[in-house]
Amino acid sequence: MTRHPGLPRPLRLALALLALLALGGCALTPRLANLEARVVADAPLELPRNAELSVTLREGSASGGVIATGNYTRLGRGPIPVILRYDANAVSAGGDYRLRAEIHAGGRLLYASPEPVPVLTDDSAAGPVEVPVKAVSRP
Repeated sequence: MTRHPGLPRPLRLALALLALLALGGCALTPRLANLEARVVADAPLELPRNAELSVTLREGSASGGVIATGNYTRLGRGPIPVILRYDANAVSAGGDYRLRAEIHAGGRLLYASPEPVPVLTDDSAAGPVEVPVKAVSRP
């Protein structure tokens, strides 16, 4: 029986197991990326002081899974710059991803995106994405 020089077999197995666990842990670690956007309206926004902007990145249509959300206060009159942080591991090349914005105050919806905006596409502009919002009609 030939003997291999170096580390004993149990130690080699333990090191191999540790290496596999480390690689598996890397796959679960989020790889954060930023999506820059600007929320825009046709006219300057008339917002109360307690207004809050919510921006949501979803897979596919509005019924798709949520990838990231961001909430913002101290909004100003617009355009409102936002940076949405998301896990790049949750996004695949060629996927369908949409960005939507809503502005609430005092529990009421004031402004909303009429349609979700496609983002993270191969032909996306290099600059911030513009997410239009329109005033929600009140009964």
